[in-house]
Amino acid sequence: MNLRWLPAIATLVLATPTAQAVLIVNTGVDNSGTDNVIFNACSAPVGGPALTVTGCLNADHTRVVSFTAEENVTASGGQARVDATDTTGFSQLSISASASAFNKLVLNIDSRLNGTVTFTDGVMTSNPFPLDQNGQNFFTITGGPFNFIQFTTAVGGTVTDLVVDAEQFRIGLAAAVTIPEPGALLLLGLGFVVLGATRLRLR
Repeated sequence: MNLRWLPAIATLVLATPTAQAVLIVNTGVDNSGTDNVIFNACSAPVGGPALTVTGCLNADHTRVVSFTAEENVTASGGQARVDATDTTGFSQLSISASASAFNKLVLNIDSRLNGTVTFTDGVMTSNPFPLDQNGQNFFTITGGPFNFIQFTTAVGGTVTDLVVDAEQFRIGLAAAVTIPEPGALLLLGLGFVVLGATRLRLR
């Protein structure tokens, strides 16, 4: 019996594909498929001042949304808002949702000076986008699933505290993905091996 094909089948069956996030950043607002992040009705909000403040989703007050900066910030409001605690602002903020990946994030950055902002999911980093000190700076990030999104502000390529506040956060949770357990994959692979061997015997 010719079993040269067995390693190829085993590799094909036992290989578990992994979803690769693609970081897509657009200026402007696309709220479709998202929920407001709030602070005033959550189970246990953390308003700061602290490095990490927490709110929750409007539709699920137990779904914690965390905001972590490089310096102390405060949080408040029905529509989530993260504020600097000093007059120079802050430069970095990481956003994550407890026990959930998300595939969409909408936010508005209020900048004290003209500068740029880049976004990262820990793997990919966006190109710099301009920040206008005289206007609203809305961004919509898609392409997840993401465990977190972090933004960093800069002037002339140098990281600089620019953010007076970041607000109007909205999150679209990613659909749960069920990954088969290794035991189930092994049984499936053995089934293919037995089926192949049986067909060869019948020839």
